[in-house]
Amino acid sequence: MAAPVTHLFFADKFCDKYWEIDRFQFFAWNCLPDIRYIDNTIERTKYHVRDVEIREVLEEKSDFWKGVKFHSFVDGNRGIFCRLHIYPLENFDEIMVRALKFAEDDILYSRLSFRQDFVKFLSEYEFPVYDINSESIKKWKKILSDYFSIQPWESSRDSFGKSTGLTEDLRIKIETLLCEFRWKYINEINDMITFIENNIE
Repeated sequence: MAAPVTHLFFADKFCDKYWEIDRFQFFAWNCLPDIRYIDNTIERTKYHVRDVEIREVLEEKSDFWKGVKFHSFVDGNRGIFCRLHIYPLENFDEIMVRALKFAEDDILYSRLSFRQDFVKFLSEYEFPVYDINSESIKKWKKILSDYFSIQPWESSRDSFGKSTGLTEDLRIKIETLLCEFRWKYINEINDMITFIENNIE
């Protein structure tokens, strides 16, 4: 899966091409699937669909599911690129995978010119989902709002990681690797961004 800023970046690119979509609502729906990290009653398969093609996103009649399926589209395409072009470069383990995701968010955050407007929208928006605990939705909105509000840095990543269940030991290891990954995989990350953008057709 991609991290939150990366999902938001590609959702914006999608809306640039298909402008008839309500942009901020689409962003919110696109952010929903990873709520499972704070609510263990939600199975991953509830809001994650395997092997989604952009055609399926465009053909989806429900605006809500269009956002959810686009989330899966990004996860899937990112996974394909990483398995082919990044993970083989060295023996990637789960900690390295997570550090790479945060490195992507670091790089892409400055490209989200609308981020503060979306934070305001997110704080006011009521997700049209009735089978998820309302407290979980409230908590997830707060976690995302805090994370999107400022350029990711050690403290905000630590807070986000803690909120989504990462142990302190994992958070420290991820932060240590992140310093290296920011420059080590910059070319591969930029290639991944181009790869996904090209598939949003």
